[in-house]
Amino acid sequence: MDINGGGQITAVGHDEMIDAALAAHESWKHRLRAAIETGTCEISVDTAALDDQCAFGRWLVDGVPWRARKSWDYTNVKRLHAAFHQEAARVLHLAVNGMTREAVVAMTNSTPFAAASERLGYALMDWRQRIDAQAEGLRP
Repeated sequence: MDINGGGQITAVGHDEMIDAALAAHESWKHRLRAAIETGTCEISVDTAALDDQCAFGRWLVDGVPWRARKSWDYTNVKRLHAAFHQEAARVLHLAVNGMTREAVVAMTNSTPFAAASERLGYALMDWRQRIDAQAEGLRP
């Protein structure tokens, strides 16, 4: 599994897709830290706010098997993924608009960004254990 330069995730199975999403999730944190340091980012704030523009978001829309889409895990991850993108966009807005101190604070523990990030990470790890069975219709 791999996240290539084109922003697409190459993975073999559903659980590998979630592993790749976890890696992409971490790369967002690095991207935001870089934006804070430089004041620039190759992704606009508006695009960062959209949850269907990243490779994982596109997979959630088009790649998740229909049976797995009926699961609570899917609904939860989709909601948390959207919340993460909203918070990431908020941090990015601060970073690219010269509010470096505020952006740094927005990424620290006990902030909405940190909470969204942590919740999404845990939800992805939980879903990883069940997605293959859900895709086969063996688990709700």
